[in-house]
Amino acid sequence: MKMSQILQKMELIDNFDKTFWTKKETVDENGYEQFRIAQRVAGSENSFKYAVIDSEGESKQVVLRGAQGKKDPLTSIANLMMKIKHTGEERLVEGIIVDDECVIYVTV
Repeated sequence: MKMSQILQKMELIDNFDKTFWTKKETVDENGYEQFRIAQRVAGSENSFKYAVIDSEGESKQVVLRGAQGKKDPLTSIANLMMKIKHTGEERLVEGIIVDDECVIYVTV
């Protein structure tokens, strides 16, 4: 199998625990913001904390839950769109769009 065939088969959803995340077939950018990941830190089990910079240059801390083990699901991604849910002091990632793929967090 050629490397190009392997790369074509990988989808964004493959990087997430499908118990918590699902792929949306249509991409709707409503409610999403553009971000650049500046720093990544492993959080508690199956979560990651990111320092991100929004389109206005503001830095924010966000938490992504539902990773597959200790592997960063956004490891090779620098620019993306995210839907953020504010819960008290935390900003939780509820949706991610990269290119033409969209995944959303499903409350269990």
